[in-house]
Amino acid sequence: MPITFEPAARFSMDDLAAVWRAAYEGYYVDLPFDAGQLARHVLWTAIDLDLSLVGIVDGGPFGLSLAARDGDEAWIGGFGVGVAHRRRGLATQLIAAQAARLDAAGIARTRLECIDVNPAREVYGRCSFETVRNLLVFDCVAAEAGTRGVDLDRATLRAAHERLHIEPPSWRRSLPRLERICDDLPAFVIGVERGGEVAAYAALLDMPDRFAVFDAAADDEAAARDLLSAIAAVRPGVVYRVVDEPSSTPLARVLIERDTPQPLSQVEMVRRR
Repeated sequence: MPITFEPAARFSMDDLAAVWRAAYEGYYVDLPFDAGQLARHVLWTAIDLDLSLVGIVDGGPFGLSLAARDGDEAWIGGFGVGVAHRRRGLATQLIAAQAARLDAAGIARTRLECIDVNPAREVYGRCSFETVRNLLVFDCVAAEAGTRGVDLDRATLRAAHERLHIEPPSWRRSLPRLERICDDLPAFVIGVERGGEVAAYAALLDMPDRFAVFDAAADDEAAARDLLSAIAAVRPGVVYRVVDEPSSTPLARVLIERDTPQPLSQVEMVRRR
């Protein structure tokens, strides 16, 4: 039967979640989204289901590509092919169809993150995605509490986000996505100050069953150390993950210096129309 591609908007969230789970079966990170979790992912990251695609073969879905949009820039926020359909060239056809759909919509630049050892990296490369930088993942232990952070309001967060990100933030860490997450979850932002100015900040999710850092940035390594101490003061002894941290930032340098475990490493890839 022919291979076709349908807009993801034509599918229910339950059906999309089933395709998502099949696409991420056996993946490096456990992502068993149900419909509610996928709906939150769509909301938080600005996934455009009209731009996104579900691949169809033999009368059923074989994979999906979820694309977010912000002006003329896009981000692939979910991509994969089910186990039964892999190694048949379908992933290459799916990303090519997604790229063509984004081109037709006037997207000038598309980003994605890929685990560095994932074979999908070669698939993206065939569609003109190029690696532009490394984005690290750290599993941190909230230890050495001492510095007390101050709560930051939204206006202060916006100013700190713009000033302290030495490198452009990843899609998930960009300000519109960060604000949306803070609006939708019990999240808050703490900062450490120096000379009356915010020298570092972290956006935190603090729930009984989950403690996470959505975004963080620091002016220098001293500020990064103070920030880690302030995070530890919120929930001492808890393990939390930092994702999408560019390898050259002050925070990354401090975490590497401390031999913080890196469970995996990602690359950011970009395709330009």
